[in-house]
Amino acid sequence: MWLRRNWQLGLGVGLGLGGLGLAAVSVFGRSGFEAPLAERVGGWLYTAALLGSGGALLGLVTSPLVLRPRARRAVATACATFWSAVALVLVASVVFRIASGTFLTAGVLMFTMNGSDAIAHAATGEYLRTAVAAVLALVGGVWGARRLLVPAATASSLPRRRDVAAALLVLVLVAVPFARRKESRYLRGMLVSAPLLALASSFEVDLESDGEAPPAARSKAPPGPLREAEEGFREALERARVRSCDGVPCPRPNVLLVVLESIAQRHLGANGYARETPAIDQLFREGLVMTRAWTTATHSNYAQPAILSSLFPRRGNGLDQYEELVYPRYLFHDFFHALGYETATVSSQDEDWQGMRRFQDTGTPTFYWYADDFKGEALDSGVERTAPDEATADQALAWLARPRTKPFALYLNFQGTHFPYTLSRDVPRPYQPDEPDRSNFSYLRYAEADRDVVINRYDNALLHVDRQLARLRAALEAAGALEDTLIVVTADHGELFFDRDMVTHGRTLYDVEARVPVLLRWPRRLAPTRRDEPISHLDLLPTIAALLELPPHPSWQGRSFVRPEVDAESHAVFLNIQGLRFADAVVCWPWKLLHDRTGRTRHLFHLADDPEELSDRFEAEPELARVLSETLDQQLLAQLEYHDDDAQVLRDERFAPRLRRCPALPRRSR
Repeated sequence: MWLRRNWQLGLGVGLGLGGLGLAAVSVFGRSGFEAPLAERVGGWLYTAALLGSGGALLGLVTSPLVLRPRARRAVATACATFWSAVALVLVASVVFRIASGTFLTAGVLMFTMNGSDAIAHAATGEYLRTAVAAVLALVGGVWGARRLLVPAATASSLPRRRDVAAALLVLVLVAVPFARRKESRYLRGMLVSAPLLALASSFEVDLESDGEAPPAARSKAPPGPLREAEEGFREALERARVRSCDGVPCPRPNVLLVVLESIAQRHLGANGYARETPAIDQLFREGLVMTRAWTTATHSNYAQPAILSSLFPRRGNGLDQYEELVYPRYLFHDFFHALGYETATVSSQDEDWQGMRRFQDTGTPTFYWYADDFKGEALDSGVERTAPDEATADQALAWLARPRTKPFALYLNFQGTHFPYTLSRDVPRPYQPDEPDRSNFSYLRYAEADRDVVINRYDNALLHVDRQLARLRAALEAAGALEDTLIVVTADHGELFFDRDMVTHGRTLYDVEARVPVLLRWPRRLAPTRRDEPISHLDLLPTIAALLELPPHPSWQGRSFVRPEVDAESHAVFLNIQGLRFADAVVCWPWKLLHDRTGRTRHLFHLADDPEELSDRFEAEPELARVLSETLDQQLLAQLEYHDDDAQVLRDERFAPRLRRCPALPRRSR
């Protein structure tokens, strides 16, 4: 009776809630990640079989305990809690899928665990109602399941042999599809198309997990330089500390690196957007603009450290939260400090989020101010607390106004355009209305009817950021330093406003999220122009060094784009996300190969003909897909090999592997 009741309960949760979840996702879950119906139905039925067999196993294991009168109620309560938790996770994953486009995954859990303080703040603040509903659902589930289990425990006896044999047989049968998943595309798809299966499968995201890993014997990426190369680099920097102009010492230019938050390339007036951003647009008219630029990731905790280090963020099969910094890194402030500059980081952001500050702390002395140092009324995004951008600009202007005899290198990060695009009370908001329905306004989802309202809100925030850049420009001009300052402006990634039926960012590696604005203004060296060769955020530090006529640090994986390359299209751009979804991509213009590891699918797009990435050519161009898949996978294998836990000897000997160049691409099929 006890074994049978647990089996029935597991099967009921799988069939009942799983079926409702399947229907809900089919109706409301539009996101561009839809699996074929056959895979979704298979995932639903497999989940039911898995939970049913799991219930049988649970009943079998606990049967001896329920024979003890004093233990029955405690065992029934424990099992009821287990089944209630399973049901809650299943329901939460479906809700999360409808809201975000993905089921709950390992990446989501990693984000949550690392940001536990922020999540607790959210649960007791803006998302209090959601937290209360979850607790009540769990308690109600325990009560209901316990009412079913206590009578079964009271009337229980040892399970019959045939029940035990049947339970073990079902377990074996359920295990067969999982064991054979690499042999069948259908089984691989099925195992990521249902809530609980997707969560379990997300822990298996290595290159072997989809059955399509390239042969290990083939060449990976070129190895990085020997660590001995750093000695020559430091000698070159030491010689360059005193710059000579016609035999007379002359100062080096100041450097201002500005990273904006969540700005799609096409959402700027300078790139044709209807609403102007005067200060940014003026910089674009005066500088070198790279029109084909990609971030390395569409979530900030990967994108921003990559900008500051020229290191590709794919280091393992799970989310890197910078706990193990056992590899060499040489950041923006390290480079300029060694060159004799005064350096600073001034950021509106909570730099502790996902360990970013740990990554930035290299031991080099530098002025550092971020959201946690702001003593006024912080802006509450529900999860992170940020400093108002006007306060960040105040701090940057105060630092710039200090008397100095050395040039400066300032990294400045503005956050106003991060969801929920909150501004201080007295900031002008010309675009109205800009207050969406607060009952349905979250990072994961908001009402599509509010799209224009949210864009107004975002554009107000962007205009406010633009005002801060105007203040900085005016201060540099007043100090006579504008023409002697190399200004670099970019964004960490783009932003979605129901593009592909998704909002905010961190969802995909499609270009609407992954393409970013990049401009460099320094009239003494750079004429105003637009260039279209493909570049990556990894290329910014090497380019800055080249503009200063200095060598790149041997750890940097990017390359300078100061001078146009004859074969620029052979420069591969690699992308990666390990958050809400796990995905990798490579751009070999005009082609882009995208590997969605969460969904176990690969896609191929011709960006010149299909900039919106709506026509998947993966099946139509098998040879192109194969060559680009190999390029991507071999780069990732080299990254994983270098950052493996047992590879410290390799890291002590060499810097990170170099990035592969694009292969010779076969002709496109007609």
